[in-house]
Amino acid sequence: MEFRRKQINKLVISAIIILFLTVVVIGQKKENNGYLFGHVVMGTPNEVSGELLPGATIELLHLNKRIIIITDEAGVIDKKLPAGKYQLLSVKNSEGKLLTFSDKQYLCLEIETNKTTRFDIDVLKPTT
Repeated sequence: MEFRRKQINKLVISAIIILFLTVVVIGQKKENNGYLFGHVVMGTPNEVSGELLPGATIELLHLNKRIIIITDEAGVIDKKLPAGKYQLLSVKNSEGKLLTFSDKQYLCLEIETNKTTRFDIDVLKPTT
């Protein structure tokens, strides 16, 4: 009887240890993220003036999913994102007006794991 109780105790302790180790391993899931940093800058077709756009809405596409980022009050983009390739779809000013990209604007970018990707967005001043 005593021998059987010791065996059951060993099994219970072993099960608890296995459960604990499983929870620890699952909890250590590696994040596959990087950072996007940059500015939305407004200018003319011939020269970007350096006017930053606070509250600009940036629309990106990643793995067929649209991602929206809004620049802060200084016009800065600073966002943690999943690593991978992105396509720049659109930028709107703080009033929601769709802006036109500069001819020199890259429309694709890649976020790398544990790295910061610098990506400035040049847009043209709307004509009135």
